[in-house]
Amino acid sequence: MLMWRDDINVRVQGVMGNYIDVIIENGISWQFTGVYGEPEWNQKHVTWEALRSIRGDLSTPWLLMGDFNEILYNIEKEGGR
Repeated sequence: MLMWRDDINVRVQGVMGNYIDVIIENGISWQFTGVYGEPEWNQKHVTWEALRSIRGDLSTPWLLMGDFNEILYNIEKEGGR
């Protein structure tokens, strides 16, 4: 669910299980994508392929945020494998 003020135009570009992508217009246009990255190691490519597809040929500013389920170092990891 995405909540926004009534005086700002939000156009939904796409919604999938792991992301929501919208164009926001409030004097300027910009793109927002909220992401929850694939948690399974063998499915990580799905997240990155989706982001490449969403990005396309951007002509507006893009804010991309969320939980990418990626780590740089093993010490960052908690729990099982």
